Amino acid sequence: MSTQSLAEILAVLDAAVASRDVARVEALAASPDRAVAKAARRALYQLRSAGVAARAPVPEPPPPAPEPDAPLSLPSLRSPPDGTGEFLLMVARPVKGGLAVHEVVVSDELGLLAHVELETSRGAWRRSLREARGKPVEEISLEDARALLAEGVRCNLATRTPLPQGAEAMLRRLAVEPAASLPPPLPPPEDGDAALALEAADLHHEPELRSWLPPEPELRVLAARVNEVQAGVLALSEQQRAEQLTERVRAMAEAFFTEERSRLYARRLWVTADFFQRSGRTHAAQVARAEARLLSHGRSGVFSRFAEALYGKLVQLAPAPAAAGTAATPPVAPAGAVKAPAERRTPGGLILP
Repeated sequence: MSTQSLAEILAVLDAAVASRDVARVEALAASPDRAVAKAARRALYQLRSAGVAARAPVPEPPPPAPEPDAPLSLPSLRSPPDGTGEFLLMVARPVKGGLAVHEVVVSDELGLLAHVELETSRGAWRRSLREARGKPVEEISLEDARALLAEGVRCNLATRTPLPQGAEAMLRRLAVEPAASLPPPLPPPEDGDAALALEAADLHHEPELRSWLPPEPELRVLAARVNEVQAGVLALSEQQRAEQLTERVRAMAEAFFTEERSRLYARRLWVTADFFQRSGRTHAAQVARAEARLLSHGRSGVFSRFAEALYGKLVQLAPAPAAAGTAATPPVAPAGAVKAPAERRTPGGLILP
C-alpha cells in the first residue's frame, strides 16, 4: 500500500474514532493488509479506552501444518512356533541414521517374554530379508507384526506375565495396544479333512515339528510310566510290553488334549502350515490345516493321531530294560526321531525358539 493510501486510511480511522463508528474500525482491523490492520487495532484500543464497546479482531487461523509423512512400513520376520507356542518376531522401524530392529520372543500363552533392540542399516536389513527366504522364517507386513504384538500383550495382561525390559517403549513407538478380544476361531472342518488327518502323525517328521514335545511335567510322568512297564515284575513279551506302552501313551495324550489345549495346538499347527506352504511342502500344509481344523472344532470317534504321536515319539527313544548282568542298549532311533537341536541365537543374543 502506498504512503498516500495509508494516510487516507489513517484519516478515515481518526474520523471513525471521533464519531464512535465501531463497525468501520472493526472492519478495517480484519484487513489482510498488515499496516491497515495494525492501525485499526490501535483505533479499537482508543475506542475501548474511551468506554466504547469494541471487539478485538479475531486473528486468522494459521495455515494447516503439512501432514507428516506416513512412517515407512518395513517388512517384519517371524519364525514358526515351537512345541511350547513360542516364536521369534523381528520388527524394524526407521530411526535417525538407519533402523532399529526389535527382536521379541512371543508365547501364544504368556505373551511377550524377551526383547532386544538393535541398530542396523537399511542395507543390512534388506540382506536379512533376502536370507530369510531360504530359511524357515516368514516375511510378514508391519500390520501383521503389530497384530501379533497386540495379541501377545493381551496374553501378558491375562496371565499377569510382566513385560520384558524395553518392551513398553517399543509398543509405544509402534503404536501397539493390547488386543481387545481373543483371536477369531479357525475355519470349520472341510470335506476330506478326516482322511488327510490320518497322516497327521507324519507331521512330526517335518523339521519344524521334530522338537515339539509335551510340557516338562508331562514328560516326567511319561518317563515314570514307561519305566513301570519296562521294569515291571511281570514277565511280559515284547508285544505285550509294546501294547502296554501304547495304551499308557494314548491315555496320557487323551487326558492332556482337553478342548482348550486342542484349540491351542490347532492354532500352532495352522501357523506352521503357512511355513510348509511357502517352502513347497503343499501336502504337509494340507494335512496340517486339516488336523488343525479338526483339533479346533472337535472330531467324533477317532482320537487325533497327531496328538498321540506327540507322546509316542518319545517312547520310541526309551531304552529297553537290561537283562540280568548285561548293559541296556538303547534301540536305534527311527528316521525322524527327536533330536536335541543345537542352540541358535539371534544377533541380539535371544535364544531362538
